[in-house]
Amino acid sequence: VQVNPLPSPVTESRLWNRLTSQPHLRHALENLRDVASALGKQIARLLPGYTDHSVDHMDALWRVCDVVLTCEEVERFTVAEAFVLGCSFYVHDLGMALAATKEGILDLKRTSAFTSAFERALRIESVSAEKAEIVALQVAAREIHAEKSEDLVTLELRGLGRFLMEPFELRQQWSALVGLVSASHHWSISEVHKKLGERESIPSPIGDEIDPAFVACVLRVADAAHINSDRAKYLDQVLRSDMTRESLIHWRAQEHITGPTRQADQLVFASQKPVEDVDAWWLFYEMASGLDAEIRSVGEYLAGRAVSRGRFSLEGVKKVRSPQALSDLVQPRGFQPIDIRFRADSMDRLVEMLGGRKLYGDDYFAPIRELLQNARD
Repeated sequence: VQVNPLPSPVTESRLWNRLTSQPHLRHALENLRDVASALGKQIARLLPGYTDHSVDHMDALWRVCDVVLTCEEVERFTVAEAFVLGCSFYVHDLGMALAATKEGILDLKRTSAFTSAFERALRIESVSAEKAEIVALQVAAREIHAEKSEDLVTLELRGLGRFLMEPFELRQQWSALVGLVSASHHWSISEVHKKLGERESIPSPIGDEIDPAFVACVLRVADAAHINSDRAKYLDQVLRSDMTRESLIHWRAQEHITGPTRQADQLVFASQKPVEDVDAWWLFYEMASGLDAEIRSVGEYLAGRAVSRGRFSLEGVKKVRSPQALSDLVQPRGFQPIDIRFRADSMDRLVEMLGGRKLYGDDYFAPIRELLQNARD
C-alpha cells in the first residue's frame, strides 16, 4: 500500500505530537491509515444511508480529541497510549466494510444478526430475497462491526491477503490491545472496566505505561462528540440514491452543525443556520444529550480510579439539559422545541389533575368503588 501524507487534522494535533520520539510507531500508523482509507471508502457504498464513516471521520478524531481533553491532559499521555488511541481511530468502524469482499460476505451470513434481519425483511417488510439479503448484510455489518475490531487488527484481512497492522513484530506486540480498545466503543462502562480497567496501568512494549480503560474512555467520548456538518455534507447526501426518511433525518440533524469547541469544562455546538426539520432538530438534541450522558458517565468512572484520576475534566455539553436552552445555540426555524416528557416529579401533579378531588370531590368511597369496578372488568 502506498503511504500517503497525513492531513493537517492529524499532524497538527497535540496527540500526534506525543509520538515524536517513536518514528517507527508513526510510520506504522501511517501504514494502518492507508489500509483503513481504502476499506473506509467501501462503507459509503455498502451503507449509503449512513453519515460519514470514512477516513475523513477517522482523521477528524485527532482534532476532536484535542477539544475533549485540555493541553495538560494530552501532555499526560504516554507514547504508548497515544499510539493505541490513534490506531483505534482507524480501526473502530472498519467492521462496517466487512461486506466489501466475498469472504467478508460469507462471514456476515454466518452471524445470527444476518439471519434474524434476513427473516424479518422477508416476513415483515415483504421484500424479495435479493433485497432482503442486502438489507440483512447492512444490518449485520452495523450490529457486529465493533466486536469485529479484534479480528480485523489481529488476523489477516479476509479476501485481501494482508494484515491491517504491519510488520509482524509490531502486530504481535500491539494488535490485541488495539483490537480491544477499538471494540470497546460499543461496550458499557462496566464492561470497559471488567475487560480493560481491572489491570489499571500496565507496562507497554516500548517501556512506558498504558492505562487501557482510560484510552477506551477517550475513544468513546471523541467518537460520540464528532457530530457536525463534516459528517453530513449536503453534496454527499444528494449523490446517494435510495435514502430512506430515517437516514435523511440523520443527515439533516448534522448538516448545519458546527463544533465542538470547548468552553471551560463543556463542549459547545451551534448551527450555521436554523434547522427547519422538526425531527432532525430533535434527533440532534438526542445525540447531544447522549453525548452529555456519556461524558458524565466517563467522568464519574475515571474519577473513581486512582490511576486515571485528574486526567479527564470535561463535564458535559453546554445548554443540553433542556431543549429550550439548546435552541439558543442550535436554532430551530418554524417551531419551538418544548419538552413534554414525563419526569418522576410529574406524577404528583398528574394524579392531582386526573384523580383525587378534581375527579371525585369529597367522595371517600370512590377509591374502593374504582378498585371493585376494575376487578370486575
